[in-house]
Amino acid sequence: MHVCRNCTFYSPGVHYDCRETVEELVADKERANFCAAFSPRTDFASGGDKAAKARDAFNSLFGGIVL
Repeated sequence: MHVCRNCTFYSPGVHYDCRETVEELVADKERANFCAAFSPRTDFASGGDKAAKARDAFNSLFGGIVL
């Protein structure tokens, strides 16, 4: 789904909140749109770090138990 907030070029504060040259403003950055410059983000690190920390905490508690 093309959503500005999921795009590599999304950057709040720059012109139209996009680092790519776009001609029209997309007012709602959380709704689907048809931007030709859309490139999906792959840097969802904040969620990944949380998951990794939770997994490590779980493994440190129950890592030695074999079922």
